[in-house]
Order: sequence, then structure tokens, then C-alpha cells
Amino acid sequence: MNKKPSKGYLKISISIIIILIFLLNTSINVIGEKIIKKPTIEIDDDPFSLLETGDILLIYEPRYEKGILTLSYWSHCLLYVGNDEFIDATGRLGVSRSPVEKTKARTDVDNFAILSVKGDYDVSKVVSFVEDKIGYPYDFRALMSPQKQINASKSEYGYGYTCTELIWAAYLDGVNINLDSNNRGWMTLWEMYTNKNVEVKYVQKPEKVVLKGFEIIFNLFTCYI
Repeated sequence: MNKKPSKGYLKISISIIIILIFLLNTSINVIGEKIIKKPTIEIDDDPFSLLETGDILLIYEPRYEKGILTLSYWSHCLLYVGNDEFIDATGRLGVSRSPVEKTKARTDVDNFAILSVKGDYDVSKVVSFVEDKIGYPYDFRALMSPQKQINASKSEYGYGYTCTELIWAAYLDGVNINLDSNNRGWMTLWEMYTNKNVEVKYVQKPEKVVLKGFEIIFNLFTCYI
């Protein structure tokens, strides 16, 4: 007859689980060029002047620190399409266009990075892809099911794009550049930040960029080892 686990054993097991969750969600500085990329440009004036068509803006919003399972230091990404405009995908608006000034004026953003995708390619194809997707819904399915798609559904009840999914699809479909570091179903903002095809042009506060939460497992053990 199987014995029931003692109360002391259960308490120890629960304590270990709580400690592991705490450690996974504690910011950890990771030393190494492979993981923490250093910006290539330093500027005292308006860093948004560095934006070129096709560049990616990553932003850090402290409010997401309250989440139990924070998957990435960066919380959102936008694609710069020229003419002082971004196109991105959000849960509230789906895929939409917005002026650069709107993002610059946000007071809830504590850090940001400007990424440039390397290579000789026709960036207009990338821009055309995202412009064609304006009005598509957000891909809420991705929150529960780790998968992404190039051609999403525009239906109100279909599956559109997350912010990373939209930019990944635009570069892969438009110019055959894959921004997914390890070709998993999921694509995190950290993967985009550390991708070999990406140059980090500028980081507002590089000393604050950390690998954290479940990124420790996802990236260290599936991307970099």
C-alpha cells in the first residue's frame, strides 16, 4: 500500500517550488557579449533621430514587473516605417499605425532600444507587409499556444499578430531574414534583441538591460548552449 507523503515533505516541496519561481523571476545580470549586446552608437541629442526605415524599437515598461511570470525584460516592439511613424500590434488596437511622437511622449516607458536588421535587402518589402496588415487583430492565442504565423486571419474571430510575430513575419516573408533565434513556436522580445541578424544601434540605459524570468531557461538552454 502506498504511503501518503508526510506534511513535512509537502511543506519542503512547496517551499522549493516557491523559491524556484522567485529565482526565475528575479532580474539576473548576465555577463557576456552573446547575451547582453552593447549599443554601437552613443548620442546626447534625440536618440529617435537615429531611426531608419525598417528599424525596430524595443521598450521596457516597469508595470510588467508585477507579473508573476515575466518572460522578457523588454515588453513591446514597434517597427519604424518612415515618415515619423511606427506600425505595431497591441491587444487593444491590433495592428495599427502611430506617430513617433506618441511613443516619445509616453511616461510609462523607462528604457528603450533601437535595433537595425543587418543585410542588403529591400526594406520597402518589409514595410509593405506590415502596412498590408493594418486592421488585423491581435493574436491572443499566442498567450496560451506557442506558435506563430506569417499569414494571419483578418477576421474578428481569427488569429492576427503579436508585436514580435508581426515583425518576424514581415522580415521573413518580405526579405527572407529570420529574427527568431532558435525557430521555436514562441518568439520573445529577448530573442529579437539577441538575434545574430540584428545590430543594437542604441540603448537608452544599457546598464539596466538584464536577462530575467523564464528567459533564463528559454534562452540559455535553447539558444546559446
